[in-house]
Amino acid sequence: MKTISTNDSLSVIDAIDNYWGVTDSVSIEQLIFHHADTSTVPKVDFIPFAFDMFDISAGSPTAVGDEENIVAPARYELEQNYPNPFNPTTTIEFTLPHRANVEITVYNVLGQQVYNLVSQSLPAGTHSVEWDGRDKSGNTVSTGIYLYRLRADDFVETRKMVLVK
Repeated sequence: MKTISTNDSLSVIDAIDNYWGVTDSVSIEQLIFHHADTSTVPKVDFIPFAFDMFDISAGSPTAVGDEENIVAPARYELEQNYPNPFNPTTTIEFTLPHRANVEITVYNVLGQQVYNLVSQSLPAGTHSVEWDGRDKSGNTVSTGIYLYRLRADDFVETRKMVLVK
């Protein structure tokens, strides 16, 4: 676990980078408050992989599950897909600093649209989408270089990925 940001009243911890390797709420609660009397510490609501982070405000840990409690990232980010090269699927992660209308589209090297992965409004935070190497007709695409583009509000970024068979 690593602290993402800290000030006098708020600490946000990234639960994905949990170096203890535990996923149950009791163990995480004890590790966070290892010197505290756990009978007086509020319960940590933790559902593995359902939330990206939880918020500790004024010593009261709570799961971040709704938009109003999320400490939003500072900027848009489009990560490199993984694995890359890939076969048959790859994952694309992206971060939004606030709710935005998002489009993620895959193109071939000729600039032709292959598949539209996302076309919807999404809340602030980190998101991921998987592409299975199929076009909009459901056909498996050929080996080659493909581009994926994130468009959210005024932000646009494109990255390259390689499909190998």
